[in-house]
Amino acid sequence: MSVIAQVSKLNIETQRKVAAFVGAIVGDAACLHLDWIYDQKKVETIVGNNDPAFWFESHCPFFTLPNGNVTCYADEAIQVLKSMTDNDGVFDDTKVIHQFLKHFGEPSSPYQIALAKRKDKKYPVAGPWIQGAMMSMMDRFEAGINPPGSEDAIEHDGLCTALPLMIQKSPNLSDTDLEKAVHIMTLDPLAMEHHKAEAFLITQFIQANEDPVNATKEKFESNKDIFNEMIAVEKGLDQGKSAKELVKQFGMACPMPGSFQSSLVSIIGAKSYPDAIRETAQCGGDSCSRANLIGACLGAKFGIQGIPEDWMSKVDGMDGIIKNAITCFS
Repeated sequence: MSVIAQVSKLNIETQRKVAAFVGAIVGDAACLHLDWIYDQKKVETIVGNNDPAFWFESHCPFFTLPNGNVTCYADEAIQVLKSMTDNDGVFDDTKVIHQFLKHFGEPSSPYQIALAKRKDKKYPVAGPWIQGAMMSMMDRFEAGINPPGSEDAIEHDGLCTALPLMIQKSPNLSDTDLEKAVHIMTLDPLAMEHHKAEAFLITQFIQANEDPVNATKEKFESNKDIFNEMIAVEKGLDQGKSAKELVKQFGMACPMPGSFQSSLVSIIGAKSYPDAIRETAQCGGDSCSRANLIGACLGAKFGIQGIPEDWMSKVDGMDGIIKNAITCFS
């Protein structure tokens, strides 16, 4: 029996949990070759009317990797899941940090080899791009700072690091547990508040809430920033603005709140998992970051059967990822 078939034998909530994680990883990989292109017209010129997912040639201006790879974002989630699998399914922040140090920080790591190439300032570099939040975390940990998260990291590294725990503990994830996971990568209050909202949103999709976005708005109504950010996305969609227009309006780059709002653009009203991932890929900017949140939400909504099997087959190590997800989420 294939590992995908094994997922269909699980209880329905566990199926949604596994699909949420797989959805995030596959979404990241699908956007890889068009990531970090901040000229939407350039993306249009490259893709035309063709399917942008797993685009055959890398056009990312900063780094190049073969199809089947993922960015540092999804890799953070994969490494946390591995750490949990090796620890009988239990999240241990110290073990996660050491897994990160080994995978991202050892001199022989492809991330460090590619980082050395960046000194020449000739882009794109061959190899994976290690992100600032990860570099800061490792430096702070080695300096004895605990928790080691950067004080000003406002990207999706915190989301991706906490994602396996968010999914595993749904619907009973405590703020204390979430903070412990997020604080590995960031101590920034704005990031923390957004990751709480993202965690709740993912949980609502896993729990098959009929309107996860509205439930999240109600939950965070007292947080005027997050509430108003969500209202702004809904208003833009109601006005008939395109996804490209809204992503450009809210923010194409890595930081929040832009990456949060621009992810919601393709989550709200999504008709299918692949269409939402294709849409965000065509919007340019940090599409891989957005695809992790979009993929987690819509993987849970549409299930493993809603994620194209040929997409999953393209991702390096996918069978092992699914097996680890089954182990940790069952």
